[in-house]
Amino acid sequence: WDLGVNYTYMRVDGEDTYVDGDLGDTRALTSPYAGTMSLSFFLSMGPVEQIRTEREFSYDQVNMELGRNTAISETLSLRLFGGFSAVWTDMETDVNYYGDSLPAFDGVTSGFKHRNTAESTMFGIRLGGDAEMKLGYGFSLLGKAAGALYAADTQYNTSEAYDLNGDGIVNDFEVWSDTSMDDYRIVPAIEVEAGVAWEKVLLDNLNFKVFA
Repeated sequence: WDLGVNYTYMRVDGEDTYVDGDLGDTRALTSPYAGTMSLSFFLSMGPVEQIRTEREFSYDQVNMELGRNTAISETLSLRLFGGFSAVWTDMETDVNYYGDSLPAFDGVTSGFKHRNTAESTMFGIRLGGDAEMKLGYGFSLLGKAAGALYAADTQYNTSEAYDLNGDGIVNDFEVWSDTSMDDYRIVPAIEVEAGVAWEKVLLDNLNFKVFA
């Protein structure tokens, strides 16, 4: 029998910028107010000269598992395990449009900002098994499969605002939309792994193992 904890940590981020030469002069951003309110004259935006996008994603997972390893043959072993699992994810997406075609601020670069966030917390039970087939000279083949059911709570937020003076800062009077929503559901998950390993005995009770 064995008892263990493993932790997965992942961070991803990226950004890109499109300028006037990439977009052409025909692409335009129009205010959601256009045609519906008298403010549309002041908040309609003409051809966009720059679009900047940014996204960040984080993933953390903690598994606590109890397992038992069984020798099927001299070269093949199978380990069954089960336990508790927790996952946290967070994704943020920002899209910023800038141009100097706002009628109310002719010649001043103004912008429109769109931001989405989604934060999820999941707790559940996880079951699975992994197998190892020894090939000789310390090499072996590895395989693993697991399934889990999570109770997930996800919070979504969307905000949009006009950067009227182009200073890159959104003030209270520039925000026109800020909405949020909570979502609760059961989420199934499947994990599959396959790879190769090399192991060397260092001491009677100490082995060194590398796998990919």
